[in-house]
Amino acid sequence: MKLIYGKEISFCYKILSQCFEEADFLTSNNGHITLSQFKEIIRETTLLTPKEKNLLIRLQKSETIKYQEFPDMLYNVRYEIAVSEMMDYNMNDIAMFIREEFAKEDSDGTG
Repeated sequence: MKLIYGKEISFCYKILSQCFEEADFLTSNNGHITLSQFKEIIRETTLLTPKEKNLLIRLQKSETIKYQEFPDMLYNVRYEIAVSEMMDYNMNDIAMFIREEFAKEDSDGTG
């Protein structure tokens, strides 16, 4: 997965790190930003999907964010989304298989 998303995540971090650093400079200048600053930056960017934004925000458990960890955070979020989508895809296949098997047994169409 890192091979697939590595360059894109690096690009995203390069752009967003400017926002993170600006927010950090205005407050503590220690490599951390507040949760509210993080939320604002994430919500305003067009580089992330709505699912990515929601997961990134929802997964934060601290009131301060070490923004140098953002690439790993985004990678983990994309991994979770990919797993979820694979599960959805597999569930659709299973549902279709069940319907096909049921149709074979329901020759008169009465259910």
